[in-house]
Order: sequence, then structure tokens, then C-alpha cells
Amino acid sequence: AGSNQSSYEVLQNTLNAKELPLSVCYRCGDEIIKLARQYNSAIQGTERQGGVSYQKTLEGVQHGDMVLCRVNAPLIECGIDLINQGHHVKIKGKNFGETLIKLTKEAQKSYSGLEIETAIQRVIANKLSKIRSKDKKDLLLDQQNCLLMLCDHCDDAFELIQKIGSLFSESPAEKVITLSSMHRSKGLEADNVFILLNEREFTLPG
Repeated sequence: AGSNQSSYEVLQNTLNAKELPLSVCYRCGDEIIKLARQYNSAIQGTERQGGVSYQKTLEGVQHGDMVLCRVNAPLIECGIDLINQGHHVKIKGKNFGETLIKLTKEAQKSYSGLEIETAIQRVIANKLSKIRSKDKKDLLLDQQNCLLMLCDHCDDAFELIQKIGSLFSESPAEKVITLSSMHRSKGLEADNVFILLNEREFTLPG
């Protein structure tokens, strides 16, 4: 029982395992590696083909693709537009969706006489007044922006909760366009990945 300082060497020799340096990316294509090396010259690729293009629209996005963004609110807007165009969409982050539902229910309970949009703003404002951390404030504001964006497409709290549940549902990845924050996309891959570089400056075709 227990381990010793040569455990890794023993395991490597026993299995005749090949050492794979962490500085080598085995997933990304050559053009992506070239772009990444502008930020970290130590990154190496494996000559796998793959390109990078810049465009103002999500032209060509299809089921099985992934759309990434730094924050969540633009993903909500993008997801709704894609749904309106007939695409099947899911947003990564079940816990994030559950938090949005929890905030909606809290707003509904605390300010039952107000429109749900106004009630949400009251709840968020109250929470912000008690928080000093900039990161936590930014997260709350992102959650508020998500909810207010969804409110534009819902008549009441019940419909809002249903909409959140459908957007953040667990669906087979190959049948949907997956939308995700950068953080939640770690370890994932897709044939085509779209990144919203400027969250407010993108349009969808059609």
C-alpha cells in the first residue's frame, strides 16, 4: 500500500506509456495554433489542419457546432435568434440555468405585485448592495442581463422559468448548436467553433 517518489516512472515503464508534453495541443488545427502562439510561444501543434476566419455573422452555423462567449447574456440573445430560425439550441451550464430560475422565483415571491422584469431588477439591486467583490457583482449583472433579455420574450414568471429550462436542458450534442461561456467549454471540442469576440457586435444571417 502507499506510493513512492518513482510511482510515475514505474507506471510509465510497466505500461510502456508515451509521455505527452502539456505544451503540445493535439486537437487544434495549424492556423489556430499559429494564433495561440501570439499569446504563448511555447504552444506547439501536430500539423493538424484547421483554419481561423473572421466574420460579422454566424453564417453557416449548424447542428453540432459550438458558439462561445466570455459572458452568458449574449449567448441567450444568440440562442433565441437561432431558435427563431428553426435551430435546436442548448446553453451549457445547468447550474447557471438553475440559478436564473431561483432568482426568478425569488423575484416573483418578493415582489408579487410587480412585473417580473421590474421584480428581478429589485432583487438584483438588493443583492448588489450587499456585495463588495467585483467578480461577484459582474456575475450578478450577467445573470440580470440574461433574465431581462429573456423577459422580452416571455409574458410572465411561469413562461420565463419554462424558457430557461428549455434553453439549459441536457440535449444530445450532435442534434443541437451548443452555446457556452469560455469557462464551461474547457475540454470540449466541435468541428466548427464560433467565438463572439465583441459580445454586442454580431448579427445572424436571415
